[in-house]
Parts: sequence; C-alpha cells; structure tokens
Amino acid sequence: MRNISIGIAAAAVLAFAAPAYADTATGDLNVTLNVTKGCSLDMPAGLDFGYKTIVGGGTGATANATVNVTCTSGTSYALTANNGLNASGTQRRLSSGGATPTYVNYTLTFPTATQTANGVAQAQSFQGDIASTVAAVPVGTYTDKVTVTLTF
Repeated sequence: MRNISIGIAAAAVLAFAAPAYADTATGDLNVTLNVTKGCSLDMPAGLDFGYKTIVGGGTGATANATVNVTCTSGTSYALTANNGLNASGTQRRLSSGGATPTYVNYTLTFPTATQTANGVAQAQSFQGDIASTVAAVPVGTYTDKVTVTLTF
C-alpha cells in the first residue's frame, strides 16, 4: 500500500510541476488570394417549339428557354447569338434537312444589354417565335443550331 501512495504522490508532483520549454522563434506567413474575373455559361438543352399539327398559314408558335450566367461579382457581361446554321442573311431559319430542305423562319429574342454580375447564377431568358404569317409547312422535324456567346 505504501508503494501505491508514493506513486500517487509522485504523479501529483509531476502534474503540477512547470513544464520545461525550449527557446522559441516566430515568423509571419503572408496569405494571399487573387480573384480574377471569369464567367460560365450554363445552356439549356434547347429551345423547343414542341409538337404542332399546323405551323404557318395563320398558326404560329412560341418557345422559351433560360440561360444561366455566373460571373465574378462586379464583372460586366453581354450575351450575343449568331444567326444559326440555316440563316438566309440575318433571317434565322429552321430546316427540315435532306437534299431539298423546307425552311421555317423564326426570330430569337434575348437580353442584349450589358449586365453586371453579382457572383451567383443570373437567369437570362430567350424567346423564340414563329410568326403566324409563315407559309404552311409539311410534316417533319425542323432544326437549327445557334451559337450563344458570352463576352465579359
């Protein structure tokens, strides 16, 4: 029992004894972050006019799509779009494809003003319209591919 008491007493003395430290040295660590302007463009799967039984000859169509733009906060940006693969001059056209394609004229409206980013995704809406004055067209799938450019 005496050995246990001496062991406990020795442990208690060691617990309260001041630790021995070596000399110290300090230094400063400079921490830096460089934020540069940058943007990303999240495109939808497409602008889909859907299934129509009649297009043209008094019946038009409208479709909407949203593009999300994310840029560094404070960055100015603008969206532009070319006239597509099937354009005739500046007139955008959907094409039925094949050796003798049929075309359907359409317009595309999108934000043209310069925007200022806030650092989170900003939704930009596109609207496509096929005028009711377009000539009636035959059954088929009509497509076009428009390139959207984000300038910042």
